[in-house]
Amino acid sequence: MKKILKYRILCAAIAVLLISCKTTKGFSSEKMVNDYYSGLSSGNFDLFAKYLADNVKTVEMDQVLTTNIEGLKTQYRWDSVFKPKYKIMDLLENEDSVYVTISKNCIRTRFLQDSALIYKAVFVVSDEKIQSIETTDYVYLNL
Repeated sequence: MKKILKYRILCAAIAVLLISCKTTKGFSSEKMVNDYYSGLSSGNFDLFAKYLADNVKTVEMDQVLTTNIEGLKTQYRWDSVFKPKYKIMDLLENEDSVYVTISKNCIRTRFLQDSALIYKAVFVVSDEKIQSIETTDYVYLNL
């Protein structure tokens, strides 16, 4: 009888520990970045808006472009006029960052340089939200 009681107490303690642990089941920084570029390419801001922190910041080299979700939405609307298509060429997921190499082709880049723009970016992810997106380098920019 005492063995059964000890076993039940042990099982209950393990169950409490498992339930109290924060799980991130289904969370993937890689999926967030993929959805971000799919949304940009398809013209569907809502596809990735759920992953953005309210104070998401976008930076291009040393220039801060936006500091919140509304600013990013305005930038998105302006950019979507040129019907961009994004392709993830390389993706490396780190603890709290995702490093990507992106190919962007749109009306504007075809007019200005007759080929896709290729650049590197870093997504900083915290609390299952994209906190910042920083363009760090232009691999191919022929203006």
